[in-house]
Amino acid sequence: MTDDVVRLKPKVTFNRNNKFDIQLSAALIAERRLLAAGESILRDEFARHRDGKLSPLLERLRTRTLSPRAAACALLRELHIGGGS
Repeated sequence: MTDDVVRLKPKVTFNRNNKFDIQLSAALIAERRLLAAGESILRDEFARHRDGKLSPLLERLRTRTLSPRAAACALLRELHIGGGS
């Protein structure tokens, strides 16, 4: 298994009738793996650009002239990853 694959403990999920729902459990695991991979990409890109093009954004966040959510959206736009609200 490579470093970019996240190891998760399976979560037992039950449906409304208290019956085990393996498809829902697999979907939740896939969702968590996707989010973990996305977070890893974002952290790597952030580290590469922290002292460059992200410096003004970090300064605005430090001085509280920009909300954390607005800063996060701006971060995604700056890194060309997305940026929707």
